[in-house]
Amino acid sequence: IDVHPAGRFMVTSDDGNRVAVLDLDHPSPAQGGLRTLVRVHQNIVSEARFRPNSTSDMASASLDGTLCMWNHLKRRPVSTLDFNFALGGGQRPERDAGGKMVNPPLVHAMRFVSDGAFVAAATGSGHVMLYEWGARSTTAVAQVEAHGGMATLMAAGGHRNNVIVTSGVDRWVKLWAVEEGEEAGNGDGDDD
Repeated sequence: IDVHPAGRFMVTSDDGNRVAVLDLDHPSPAQGGLRTLVRVHQNIVSEARFRPNSTSDMASASLDGTLCMWNHLKRRPVSTLDFNFALGGGQRPERDAGGKMVNPPLVHAMRFVSDGAFVAAATGSGHVMLYEWGARSTTAVAQVEAHGGMATLMAAGGHRNNVIVTSGVDRWVKLWAVEEGEEAGNGDGDDD
């Protein structure tokens, strides 16, 4: 669940592949306050968030390996990124170069960073993906194999939300400086 920075809208997602936006000024479904967006995702929608500094933009992430950018006022997708193909060079990767099975790039978490200029995603393959959301297109900026297993959680903070924190099943917590495009620090899950 995410509330729009202006406080007028709330977005939620579910395991029925749906994304719904509630107009908090007119919450009654009879008044058109609850709008379900077109079904784009083919699996559980793990997260949906509003883009900072925008009245209409938002994004949703799914366990089908996609990240969808929306104009929620028009109830339609603007673009969809398919990490199944982005990470596999146009093919769905099932094994790494050494023949070891790999986790699919299910999108477990996403955040807007740098005041909404970028959207970051944490995937089941352990990758952290960073895309610049432009007026006409979404451009890949960075793709990092961040964790030795699923990257499960993500948060953003710092000045202008330009630092990403990720964690994964490898028990590592890592900090990423968005503008520099590099790891800012890390720590494992041990108490030692």
